[in-house]
Amino acid sequence: MTTELAMMNKEAVAIAADSAATVQHPGGQKVFQSANKIFALSRHHPVGIMVYGGAEFMGIPWETLIKNYRRQLGTRKFARLRTYADGFLKFLSTQESAIGPDVQKDHVEAHVDAMCRLLRDNIVRLLKEEIKEKGSITQQRAGQLVAGAFAQQARRWRTAPFVKGCTSSRAAGMTKRYKQNIQRIVKRVFEEVPNKLPLSRRARTDLLHIVSSLFVKFPSWVEHSGVSGLVVTGFGDEEVFPHLISFSVDGLVQRILSYRQDHSVEVDQKNTACVLAFAQKQMVSSFMEGVDPVYQGKLEQDMSVSLERFANLITDAIIKGTPGQLTRWRKSINRQRKEFLSEYIQRLRAFRHDEYVRPVVSVLSLLPKDEMAAMAESLVNLTSMKHRMSMETETVAGPIDVAVISKADGFVWIKRKHYFRPELNPAFIAGHYNRPG
Repeated sequence: MTTELAMMNKEAVAIAADSAATVQHPGGQKVFQSANKIFALSRHHPVGIMVYGGAEFMGIPWETLIKNYRRQLGTRKFARLRTYADGFLKFLSTQESAIGPDVQKDHVEAHVDAMCRLLRDNIVRLLKEEIKEKGSITQQRAGQLVAGAFAQQARRWRTAPFVKGCTSSRAAGMTKRYKQNIQRIVKRVFEEVPNKLPLSRRARTDLLHIVSSLFVKFPSWVEHSGVSGLVVTGFGDEEVFPHLISFSVDGLVQRILSYRQDHSVEVDQKNTACVLAFAQKQMVSSFMEGVDPVYQGKLEQDMSVSLERFANLITDAIIKGTPGQLTRWRKSINRQRKEFLSEYIQRLRAFRHDEYVRPVVSVLSLLPKDEMAAMAESLVNLTSMKHRMSMETETVAGPIDVAVISKADGFVWIKRKHYFRPELNPAFIAGHYNRPG
């Protein structure tokens, strides 16, 4: 994991990232502290890109892909930042020959296997709850629970839109291409002892639709392992104020790029500044909002449970009636409880925004470029310090790279690590910055 930060006001964007990269292997995980996560997307224009999450895209390092695109882009410029971002995504969708069919097949099989195991575990939990409640379960009832769980998920996936550039015919072609691979995994996960579950024909159809959708749809409620985050920020040629667009990118199969847009934020005359954190956001959120988000979530959850218990106690103590009447009263009181709790949480959020977020953003809107860079570095360093002072793996660590992108000066490094000593490589440095792309 990592922590990355973007701070924008009307003058510039300051971006900062740590250098930790976590690599998973059969024996566990290894953390390296020399990863590059910030790059200039163009050598000639004020556009940068940050990468977090997966260090590779379908087996190809992000640094290689970004620099290949930058070389291909050359001196071309675009009126809007959006065009730079779309151009890079389009470039990714042309990399199928470099990726190869075996990597695509492995990608499909890994995602299908993970989804099948997740579905199976959820169904096993439902079956156990049914047995705990009723003492036993028939084969017919088990089949109904399995079919119902698959049908519910399938309905959700059917309403999700295709990723950009994909159509129903292309999705059908992908399903046909990998149908045997999918069926083999389904059989292993659901039909082999001791994991055997009753699958009706309808359940099989729904399951095939679910796992086939993994590569042609990427809704916000889906999280895949190995997904990479991309943050493109800076200025288009006709843009006066900075813009930021972020994406989650999963993979490329059969020339279909699976990605989704997460953020699109523009500074303007009304929205004069903003702070966005990516990947591990906890410490940045604590600084901005005055409360740890995990602690805040726990408070809201416990408050909801306590109010529900209190409402039930009141109902049982003062209301007399039939069981049906008591049930209706409980539903009515709990509905009002949820409305009350929702209003209370909204008031708390408004208070945090007015007392904590707004003052910081107000100052940020006035900061010069060097102060923005220092603030961005400090917030990333705060997260790194938190990890260093805990017993957890230091997934935020290493040197902090900082860059500032402005309309006037372009992409400027404030702090940057090298894997070599620049003073020993003057020819490389001179040639590097004189290249056309």
